[in-house]
Amino acid sequence: MPSRDMRCCNGRKKMQLGKRQRRQRSVQMKAQKLQRVVPGTHGLLLDHLLLHTAHYILHLRLQLCLLEALVKFHHP
Repeated sequence: MPSRDMRCCNGRKKMQLGKRQRRQRSVQMKAQKLQRVVPGTHGLLLDHLLLHTAHYILHLRLQLCLLEALVKFHHP
């Protein structure tokens, strides 16, 4: 029969494993949501997905600045 300390330690490891699995599932779900919003990211690994997303956000901000400048130019 395992000692009481072993059971406690094993229980803790099982609990940590469960937390890790829930965290991984949560990250996967968030990554899937991000892939639906950012074009051209389907099937990318997480690090590439985040990098592509950062570039996409920068691109959107640049487009917004350009459009704002055009509006100011045409409607002073």
